[in-house]
Amino acid sequence: MSGQGNEAGSLHRAGVAAWLVSHGINGNPIPLDDTANSGTIQSVDFETNDAIDDIHCKLTDGRTLLVQAKRACGDDRHLKDTVYQWARQRPEAGVIFGLAVAEPKGPVRHLRTALNRRRRSIPGNPSSGEKSALAALAKAFPVDISTSRREEILDSAYVLVVDAHEPGLPHFQAAASWLVAAGVPHERGAEAFEALRSRLQADAAKARGSDLDDWLEILAKAGYPLAEEYRGSRGQRRQFDLGVLARYCDRFQADRGMLSFALLADDLPPMKVEGLAKSFTVSWSSTFENRKYASEPLLDVARRWGRLVVTGLPGSGKSTAIRQLAAEWAATSDAPIPILVSLKVVAENPPEPASFTPAMLVDAALPKLGGDERRALHATLLAKIGDGDAALLLDGLDECGTATSTIADGITRLLEQLHPDTDVIVTARGSALPAASKTGLPTVELTEPQGLTSQLDNLIRHAAKIRANGQQEAEWAAARISWLESVRRADGHGGGPLLVRSNSLWQVPLLATMVTLLATLRPTEKIPTNRSLLFMAAVEESVTKWESRRAIQRVPWNVSDPRMLVDGFAVIAHELAHRSGRLSVEIARKSIRDRAVQYWGMSRGPAESASADIVRFWDEVIGAFPRNSDGMLLSRAQYLVDIGDAMWAAHVLEDEEERKAWVNRALEDPNRREAFILAVLYAPSILHSIETFHGSGNDRGRRALVWAADAIREGGRSLMNVVTPALMAALADAAGKGLALPDIGSNSAGQRSGRDPKEWEYVLRLAGLPVVPQLRKLRDDLLAGLRLNKEHRLVSQALTSLTDAVVDGHTEIPNSSLAALKEMLAVPAPRRVNRPPRRNSRGVMSFTLPERRRPIGYADVLKLAAEYAGSLDSSTRTAIYSEAREASVRDYFEIVAVLQAKGFSDPQPFFRVPELIRLTEEFPSHWAAVEWLFRPMENISEGTQLRRVQRWRPAEILEFTELIGLRASGLDDLRAGRNEATTTIESLVKCVCSSYRISESHIAAQAAYIASIASTGDQQIVRIILGIPPAREVRFVVPSTEFRLEGLESLLAGYASTCQILSLFNLCLSDSFGR
Repeated sequence: MSGQGNEAGSLHRAGVAAWLVSHGINGNPIPLDDTANSGTIQSVDFETNDAIDDIHCKLTDGRTLLVQAKRACGDDRHLKDTVYQWARQRPEAGVIFGLAVAEPKGPVRHLRTALNRRRRSIPGNPSSGEKSALAALAKAFPVDISTSRREEILDSAYVLVVDAHEPGLPHFQAAASWLVAAGVPHERGAEAFEALRSRLQADAAKARGSDLDDWLEILAKAGYPLAEEYRGSRGQRRQFDLGVLARYCDRFQADRGMLSFALLADDLPPMKVEGLAKSFTVSWSSTFENRKYASEPLLDVARRWGRLVVTGLPGSGKSTAIRQLAAEWAATSDAPIPILVSLKVVAENPPEPASFTPAMLVDAALPKLGGDERRALHATLLAKIGDGDAALLLDGLDECGTATSTIADGITRLLEQLHPDTDVIVTARGSALPAASKTGLPTVELTEPQGLTSQLDNLIRHAAKIRANGQQEAEWAAARISWLESVRRADGHGGGPLLVRSNSLWQVPLLATMVTLLATLRPTEKIPTNRSLLFMAAVEESVTKWESRRAIQRVPWNVSDPRMLVDGFAVIAHELAHRSGRLSVEIARKSIRDRAVQYWGMSRGPAESASADIVRFWDEVIGAFPRNSDGMLLSRAQYLVDIGDAMWAAHVLEDEEERKAWVNRALEDPNRREAFILAVLYAPSILHSIETFHGSGNDRGRRALVWAADAIREGGRSLMNVVTPALMAALADAAGKGLALPDIGSNSAGQRSGRDPKEWEYVLRLAGLPVVPQLRKLRDDLLAGLRLNKEHRLVSQALTSLTDAVVDGHTEIPNSSLAALKEMLAVPAPRRVNRPPRRNSRGVMSFTLPERRRPIGYADVLKLAAEYAGSLDSSTRTAIYSEAREASVRDYFEIVAVLQAKGFSDPQPFFRVPELIRLTEEFPSHWAAVEWLFRPMENISEGTQLRRVQRWRPAEILEFTELIGLRASGLDDLRAGRNEATTTIESLVKCVCSSYRISESHIAAQAAYIASIASTGDQQIVRIILGIPPAREVRFVVPSTEFRLEGLESLLAGYASTCQILSLFNLCLSDSFGR
């Protein structure tokens, strides 16, 4: 910086800056001339790119004051240097010049009054001293400057006489008194001024700027905080604004990680969930990358894109996610200030699109505050929006009713007027997506939250504090967590081998929470473990809660009997099952109305009203069958359609012929497997409607055989009495004849390995049936009559024996079952064939998991055995763990979950791909993978001071990394970059910046900032750079006047022999050549 080696000059400049800042804190206009028409100081910067670079001041009247500070100045080189810099300064409207001098000498003593006089409309006669001052000034101008430019400079030039570099000097004392007037305690003004002067001197040395907020922070850290006064000095008013804003953010932070159950469990207080905001993930499709992004953190995507629509089905957590995002950003210094707006509230008095303004949204967002506080917060939030330092979080576009389209038009118009750095996030259900599409914002869909299982377990512990009713809270919670885990395991694999792995209930937060809360309301032995009955029990509990809440809130309601809601669920699901998953609201209401008239005895008018409420309940309250943008009812998951259709068959159909017709239709369609099984679980007598179990070439008969066995296996002990000799004989006959397995549904887990005979799946179903003791000899004889190799026979025998142990209720493994298990485990597995990782042309590595080595059903035996872990010897448990590590990833974790629940942990944690272990060892963090690139970036320029948004969303770095294809880089690229010379990387970075007109100073500053936070463990911005693409396809246009192709080719040729990192940089460079 100019004069850095001159301590006296440095002290003088800092004194001038602190003197100016004192005006800014008190709100005094800067005394540029004899009037009070100038603004006060808004911000100061040092060592800018201006020709006049000592102090750069923004004034509140919109002008910029560029100050050259001179300790002493007369008709000498100091004046000449000052005027030379004035002349070099680029002409710009609103920019004025200042000379701040402590000791004016000779004619310069009159220069201030001379310049002020010539600006007056009636200047009068200058004094001889003023004439001498203007003459000295004219002599100092460069000879080549035009007369008009000289006049412009004289009109814009001011002189400030300021001597404030040490205590006792007049201007030092005057500034101290202004600080006292601004609110600094009496007799502390000089100390406060010295604190400002000292800090500003350090800022000047680092070319660091500051504004009113920084100055107040300096005073506070020095022990002189200003009081909050709405009508006080400028500093006190700003302190009031900051206090109001801090309390506003505190209200968001109070909800950080807090999960409310107000609508589901009124007696439970909110629950603290660590990292709740980070658990919300989204998915979307990228058309220009031709790939699907799944389960990316919402926090990362929102930070990367800034503007987006978040959609999701009812109960998926959109409102919770947006509130947690607001809480997270309110607690993060560089994040935009969140402004959370309920669009439902806005829609109560919908504005015209032209009236959809930031001021209107702030009005709707503000909490109920008193006069001065509300006015201050309103103005502060509007200023944040105007400066691009806010995020408008617009929640619930789908809740706007008839005003949805109008509100969307308003948002669209608003987007055109907002500061480009102001973030906008809209939440909406699918029914509002056509309206949301008007905004042009990219859309993401909320997916299953990460860590939902642990959240549900913590919910049980949380509920124990209220609902344990005198029992030991830990024991009460542990029993229910254990029960919940067993239900999840059963639901996860359908209760037996080869069955559908249906996790739908546990992937929807609302439904999973309903079931979990059900476990806290009843003794576990009184809760059905059958997944369909469990879901309906949870729904019935929610219906009861709804009825209670509706009565209190006096919601208009036309459903006379709550059981009609459950009945309506079955009707809607049945209609959806037979209409390709899309059902018009009109047809749904008609079907429910007819059912209400015929079964519930209602007259047509009340039935019509009730049907509307029932459809609305399942659409809006529970969200099982949401309405889409076309007004059609869809199912949240096929799982719900299957449950409802099964209820229809089991409880609505009363005529045997109608039930038989339903069964036959289900058996004709392989996709109806789940509905069939659930219907059997609801009403086992449905099995009597099956006409034949199998017939030669008859898919329907063989499907009946397989599905019946699957349903009975899932029902377990409760259905063992429906197992007949005919069913067992049919399974054995199908296996003996080697009949092909029919198409039993796309979700079936029946995938034979190459080592399994084609009849093996019939064998497994026979071996896994829950059989009463009287029929076990028949089953064993049927199995013994089948031709199986040793390994498959041992698997079937172990499965049969363990299934019998479960059916008989053994708490310890019987000796016969243990012997069968050990004999199965003793058979050595075939040699494992590892497939090496493959790399594509970009060096991206892909890994292939080893082929399965054990028969289908082997892992199911291990799961059953794990339930008896406590009565197994250590060598058998070790063998189970060893085999589990060779199973699928999912099977491994399910087996481990059972063993861990029994108190046993895997001594050698599972990892399928050794290459991935090496990768994590080589690059243990995101930052470790890219540090080699960012460290040289810091050195390509001196950098610049970054604004908040440039730290939060570093545009230049993001553009640069997209250009070089960093997200697509493979291991070879990363390794080559890490081993490359720093100077080489610096040259290539400069090359790309120059070619694409990317600011090197911004790149350097952003790289330094990213390095400073990433090296301390905050990896979010690096994750975004490496993992989240831009919201739109980025097409970079290279200006032909600046893209020096020949020089670039020469540069590349110079490194071609040694620089492997060119494979990374060539992505953007070759694209440039192509265009």
